[in-house]
This record gives sequence, structure tokens and C-alpha cells, in this order.
Amino acid sequence: MFLKYLRFWMRSKNQHGVHSPFVYDFVTRCLYRSNPKIKTNHTELSSKQLRLLLKIVDYFDVKCIASDVSQLADVLQTHGFTLPVTHFPPTAKTEKFDLVLLHQATEKISVEGLLRLLKNDSILIINNIHSHKNKALWNELVNHPLVSVSIDVFRQGYIFIRKEQRKEHFTLRMPLTFIF
Repeated sequence: MFLKYLRFWMRSKNQHGVHSPFVYDFVTRCLYRSNPKIKTNHTELSSKQLRLLLKIVDYFDVKCIASDVSQLADVLQTHGFTLPVTHFPPTAKTEKFDLVLLHQATEKISVEGLLRLLKNDSILIINNIHSHKNKALWNELVNHPLVSVSIDVFRQGYIFIRKEQRKEHFTLRMPLTFIF
């Protein structure tokens, strides 16, 4: 894992290497913002992943979530966010979400199925994108023509569909407190 991170670090940038106003604001006003206190975490997410999720939900004013993480709605409610969380995969084929959180890829999850859940300005978060199971899915999403912004922060990946933005991929360093 350390060698993977070292290779990642050598090719990554911090917020000063970002020239997209949307991504710069997301990084500086959300990801690099001070961490909220974790009251409780009864999910399979690490406390660092949960802190990032809480910051993202707040920053984007998320109204509805689809996720494969159990008990996420209860944990979000404990932290002051009362919003519906649909367990992944949703049964309604036409439903769109502000945020889709994928903790663990399975054979049943397709790129097209994930992208169908997103609307313009939605965010797809994939945890552990450098793990064996999630890496292929992540690479397929990054190269998909509908995806306009992808951000790799080593432990997580963020996918955006923004029709008003040209396709860009960012490899960004997070503060070391997030990584280790």
C-alpha cells in the first residue's frame, strides 16, 4: 500500500495545480475544510470516509442519496442531515440522485447503471478506488464519454457529470491526516 501511495503522490497535485474553478472550489471549500466531529459511525465506512461524506453532503446541499452502505441514513441523521437514503441498487430505473456512494463494487454493478442514477451536477463517490475490485470500475468510469470531471484522491474517487464543463481528470493530494 505504501508503494502505491508513493507512486500516487509523485503524480498528484494539491489545490494549487487545479485550474478548473469548479474543482478548485470543491477542493478548497469542501475537501480541505476542517473535519466535522464524528458522533457515531455504525457503518462500514472508516471515520475518515465518513468525515469526507459529511463535508460533501453539506457542501453540495444533497437532498437524496443512493448507497450500498448499511445504516447510512441513521448515521447521517445523527450528524444533522435528515434526507432519504435509497439502498443500492435502487428499484426505480428512472430515479436520479444528488449523491451516489459506492463502497464496494460487485459484478452486478455496471458503469451504465451507475451513470443512469446521476443528473447534471450529481456526484458519484467510489471508495477504495485502488483496490482490486474497484479499480476496473473506476477506470471505466473515468474514460466514459458522459463523465466530465473525475478526481482521484487515492482512497476515494469522485465522478461528476457536468454538461457545461469539458472532460478533465485530476489526481489530488489530500492532507496526510486523511490518507493514514
